[in-house]
Amino acid sequence: MRSQPPIGADSVIENVLECYPELRGVFAQRGMYCPICEMARFDTIEDAAREYALPVADLVATLNAAIGAGPGDNNGRPAHGPDLGQRKETA
Repeated sequence: MRSQPPIGADSVIENVLECYPELRGVFAQRGMYCPICEMARFDTIEDAAREYALPVADLVATLNAAIGAGPGDNNGRPAHGPDLGQRKETA
């Protein structure tokens, strides 16, 4: 198992794929074009799930399972560790 952090709903797709290139297959199996989409550098896992009408928590859990990490918390947020380029919330 790798020491990188688990993937959260607010993880940026491009950063996730840089850390875990093997996840390209997970996106492909679901008919998601995220690995080749120009928006991957900006879009989060949550954005992609919404675009493809998938439950965010299920996609986050599937991605984390594919890398051997825990599923994160109920909101699809990482359970611990630093981020993978998460968007910063603005006030």
